Amino acid sequence: MQKFKLHLFLIIYFMIIIFSSFLVFGIKETIKGFIRIQISPGRLISDYFVLGGIGGSFLNASLLSIISIILIIILKMDVSGPVIASVFTIFGFALFGKNIISVLTLWIGVYISSLIARKKFIEYIFIAFFGSALSPVFSIITFELTMTPYLSLFLGILFAIIVGILLPPTAIYVLRFHQGYNLYNVGMTAGFLSLFISSILRNLNVDLKLFDLWSEGKDIFSTLIVPLSSIIFIIAGILKKPKNAVEEFIKLQKENGRLPSDFLILSSKDATFLNMGILTLIYFLYVLISRSPINGPVLGGLFTIFGFAAFGKNIRNCIPILLGVFVTSILLNKPLNSPAIILGALFSTTLAPLSGTFGFFVGFIGGVLHIILVQYTAGWVGGLNLYNNGFAGGLVATFIVAIIDWFENTINFKLKK
Repeated sequence: MQKFKLHLFLIIYFMIIIFSSFLVFGIKETIKGFIRIQISPGRLISDYFVLGGIGGSFLNASLLSIISIILIIILKMDVSGPVIASVFTIFGFALFGKNIISVLTLWIGVYISSLIARKKFIEYIFIAFFGSALSPVFSIITFELTMTPYLSLFLGILFAIIVGILLPPTAIYVLRFHQGYNLYNVGMTAGFLSLFISSILRNLNVDLKLFDLWSEGKDIFSTLIVPLSSIIFIIAGILKKPKNAVEEFIKLQKENGRLPSDFLILSSKDATFLNMGILTLIYFLYVLISRSPINGPVLGGLFTIFGFAAFGKNIRNCIPILLGVFVTSILLNKPLNSPAIILGALFSTTLAPLSGTFGFFVGFIGGVLHIILVQYTAGWVGGLNLYNNGFAGGLVATFIVAIIDWFENTINFKLKK
């Protein structure tokens, strides 16, 4: 039981969200909204607050997260930095694009890929978790193409499984491009694959116009869930030895965050929990200051930061990226609360290892280039890749690292700390 203490903590956390959703939004309405989400398309940007209501969205996200944790328990895995990052990323994106069947079909594909490669599924589990970025492949074929229901469902499952099979070999090679400086590596992988998928679909005259489901409201439940979650993890971090936790948290800020940076191993559970809570609160304040709505996509960004604060992100390596995004948005006269800009600000933290390794200036430039590029990459692939910022971030990281390597190898100009 001691071994699975953290697993139980996470399951209880998500169960509390489910019961809270039932209490605030009603059991009947929450379940009805949840069902609507399961039978609706999920390409970018599909705010599930619009499709299934707030209660239905949180039920979808929590159930999918619990299923992920149960799979982790079955595989006898400890809770680690990448486990926390993947579970909370799944939770966040299940508020605007992922549903249970679309994710499970991709996981089946990755499992088949592990059998083909004669690997244990545990070796591909994080590719499966993060590879659910391509869950829109299932939904577009099943719910958007004009076919008989049974045929579209069969083809949706079939193509999602095929994509799942292709994910591991592609993800392994894509990592070499950016050399671990893009935390959302599978997001770049998904972008790479979705270029081919979207091109095939467009040649079949499939309309891949981006969705525009974006709620503008701010309700109390959605507004409070991030600060309350942050406070819960901060309290959990300082509960036993506050002084040690704070000291380790300060030391953790020196980590560069380059993949793989498991903060639970490099630091401690308590310091990691502190980092998760404090970093996410900083970005939550930014969301409030920018007057952005607290909707499914924005919460998805915040919870992804929350998860990756255990696997690469800290205050020191994230803030330069955010400043680059902020200054560029102001100079280009882009509204800070527009969908592309606020999501770019939140998800640009994928480039945290750049500033963590090469310093403030490189991180700032990374943020500048990221927000310029990310506004267009979703259109390239028709919203088929939910981790659009991971795709853009991978391209930016590859570009910057290539230039830095060139400088270092030709004129011996060292930037690395």
